[in-house]
Amino acid sequence: DGNIQVTLDTQEDSTEFDYTIGQILYRSTTGRYVCVSPQDSVSGHVPIEVFRRPVPVISAGGMPRDSFKVCGDTALLVADADNGTGLWKSDPPGIVFLPDPGSEEIQAEIPDQESYGRYVLFFTSEAGDCAGTDTLKMVFFEQPEPANAGKDTLIFLKNSLNLYADPPTAGIGTWTLISGNGIFEDEHAYNTYVYDLAKGERNEFQWTIVNGEDEGTCITSQDIAVVSQDEVKRYDGFSPNKDRINDLFIMQGLKHADEFSITFFNALGKSVRTVTHEDVNDIEYDPAQIPGGLREDEKVVWEGKARNGNPVPPGTYYYVVNIMINQRDDEGNITETDRYEYKDYVIVAE
Repeated sequence: DGNIQVTLDTQEDSTEFDYTIGQILYRSTTGRYVCVSPQDSVSGHVPIEVFRRPVPVISAGGMPRDSFKVCGDTALLVADADNGTGLWKSDPPGIVFLPDPGSEEIQAEIPDQESYGRYVLFFTSEAGDCAGTDTLKMVFFEQPEPANAGKDTLIFLKNSLNLYADPPTAGIGTWTLISGNGIFEDEHAYNTYVYDLAKGERNEFQWTIVNGEDEGTCITSQDIAVVSQDEVKRYDGFSPNKDRINDLFIMQGLKHADEFSITFFNALGKSVRTVTHEDVNDIEYDPAQIPGGLREDEKVVWEGKARNGNPVPPGTYYYVVNIMINQRDDEGNITETDRYEYKDYVIVAE
């Protein structure tokens, strides 16, 4: 019928063959005779150009080919076109290939900041009518803005508060405990509530932002918030007899307060003395009454005298401490004031 299949024995990337009709035979249906065309009556030839099908390969810098993750809007890729000429495309369309889609070494960019996500990149290499294609799955993730865990905080007389970090511009934020103690109500909420803080210690909490399907896809951004929990500590009792043994009523932690007042009441509920941040340093006492001296965070808040200057009788006295701590902005302006109240008692011995 004039159609024949030819198997080519060649290892070349491309080669040319020229086919001509060597002979035409005609056999009778009964096979009684065969006609052979004269050589000078055969004419025409068929030129054939043969190409090996290219096998292109995309290189992604050693990253897994089935899920190449990019932090940012640009990826650098290299393709080997094998024996053909290559062309880059993407699905969905929109990826910009620089310097041009026909380059083997390219910079692939998403078209705009709204186009982060998944893409499949195709590199098709053509040699004649033969073509081969390699694909690469890619995911572009936005680089988050630097994390901000909020300001360091000092709290009194409580062991819980709300942490306020800047919300992530991209990805997911996570709170983790670095030192001290604390339980998060929601570890991924930028304004989470944390409770069960360690008393009298530094409680450090790290706010980490990661964007990507696994840790490290985008550069993690971290910041630390320090919550120092202080207690107003005091002795259970004192004996103002000037024997240099527990002569004064001392409290620890008040130096962190912007304002405070301590009102003492006798057993009948009558106020006998009020000491404030303004006059606490006016309390007269002999430093020798405090063996070893005051520690840095201590204040003498009562020497055992009533407001008229006379010593109070021995007995149990109740007191109320009111503390005010000002929160300030970066310029030092007061933004809010935290107020705390603390009630307890002290025994004045002879």
